[in-house]
Amino acid sequence: PEMYQFDKEHSQYFMKFETGKISPEEFRNGIRELLKKDISDEVLVEAWNGMIIGFQKEKIEILQDLKKRYRTFLLSNTNEMHEEIYSGKLLATTGVKMTDLFEKIYYSHEVGLAKPDPAIFHKVLQENELMPKQTLYIDDLEKNIQAARELGFQYFLFPQNGDLKEIYTKIQ
Repeated sequence: PEMYQFDKEHSQYFMKFETGKISPEEFRNGIRELLKKDISDEVLVEAWNGMIIGFQKEKIEILQDLKKRYRTFLLSNTNEMHEEIYSGKLLATTGVKMTDLFEKIYYSHEVGLAKPDPAIFHKVLQENELMPKQTLYIDDLEKNIQAARELGFQYFLFPQNGDLKEIYTKIQ
């Protein structure tokens, strides 16, 4: 497979998709233009969704338990195509829906904002009457943690391939 380097301009294009400013069709057409290749929708969708992996049963169980004891929210920079795939995979492999794990879900493509923009954090706080000092924010990207830290959240930088049990043990 060919590898492509994407610059800042391309990243801004991807963010338009992540914040719902362009449709999946517009995104696929734009990718074809960026790559200067005539690639079918099916191949583009398969490649774009190729990064989505399955779910670990243990993590799902921890999230279910946390929801019973705490208010839980999902704040995710994602796009319509990815959301469809991982929501479908979750249901197919575990019988669980995303709404079973979180009180409310904020997807960047639906909200029109993305992390680390403080506006998306303010939206979650305001709509749910949350106080940052009493809210634990967990993320795997330092830039998102930095934004939450600056807004006064409690925070935990979750390492890539980290163990959710570590957080679970600390907050019990």
